[in-house]
Amino acid sequence: MTDCLFEIAARWRQQKKGFVMAVVVETSGSTPREPGARMLIASPKETFGTVGGGVVERAVVEQGCAMLRESGPGRLSRFDLLGGEGSDGVCGGQMTVFLEPFPARCKVHLLGAGHVAEELAPLLVRLDMAVVIHDFREDRLARPAFAPCDRRPGSFESVGPRLFAESTDFAVIMTPSHTDDYVVLRQLVELDLAYLGVMSSKSKRGELMAHLEAEGVSKERRDRVTMPVGLPIGSKTPAEIAVSIAAEIVALRRGKSGGAWG
Repeated sequence: MTDCLFEIAARWRQQKKGFVMAVVVETSGSTPREPGARMLIASPKETFGTVGGGVVERAVVEQGCAMLRESGPGRLSRFDLLGGEGSDGVCGGQMTVFLEPFPARCKVHLLGAGHVAEELAPLLVRLDMAVVIHDFREDRLARPAFAPCDRRPGSFESVGPRLFAESTDFAVIMTPSHTDDYVVLRQLVELDLAYLGVMSSKSKRGELMAHLEAEGVSKERRDRVTMPVGLPIGSKTPAEIAVSIAAEIVALRRGKSGGAWG
């Protein structure tokens, strides 16, 4: 049972699904489960395993789902099963459960496998994000820094359909040329992404935005683009720029910054 539970947890992580693992860590008296019993909670209707059923398990599921909604930290919950007024059950004991959240993994598409992407990709992976690299240069995609990533070779002209993007995905455009930047931006600006950024200078921003406006892209869509990307930390080197971009993504993911998406 435990092996199967961990297999399901690994599968849910691979699928970017958020869930909470509930573990019975301490009991006294008569309780429905012993320490070590585990349960996975992705939603009220999607659970695996059990910490005892009944009122206690319903409370654990409710707390786990609230934790996912609120992005809260792990915590201990104690349940009284002594059967008195306000008790969580009538088994005759007490039970402590640790709830550990595993938030949904953030997926980041990097459009371009250049020097900044080479610094940024492994940093995002260490931050537990799923990284997808898009580039037509297969020699760049083969670099060791991109080994943990999903690498998708192909032309930038047709990158949109290859993205398979979801509304929770982040995308950062950093192609080797201004022309390719716009080719990609024109495709992605119409998608519903959590974040769309372009590595650029202020002058380049004006040029790209003018092109979008001339082609009839709405102001609402244009305003969703973050340009230039990254927090303003005075970054100059590829590694420093990577840190500024990663920090911005973390801030948005944690709800600490309004970003271009408000």
